[in-house]
Amino acid sequence: MRLHPPDFLSYLIRTNGECVAFMPAEKEFSIQQLRDAVAGAPEPICFTREGYALFRDKDGESKKLPVNPVATALWHESAPDEKQ
Repeated sequence: MRLHPPDFLSYLIRTNGECVAFMPAEKEFSIQQLRDAVAGAPEPICFTREGYALFRDKDGESKKLPVNPVATALWHESAPDEKQ
């Protein structure tokens, strides 16, 4: 997946792999906007190589939500060797 930092500051990565430009209503995202984006309690996971903060629903596993393969790949790419 190729992100375009100069064009968009943020993306919403849907579980079907679709990436949608996602911008805050103000200068920064509010906690409610992050909750809405992840459809739950936002949990920061990592920063990608491009400098994006990656969040997920903290309760996604207990809710049995589907794995997001694109977001998971970004996480693995940014993870230290011991995670891969």
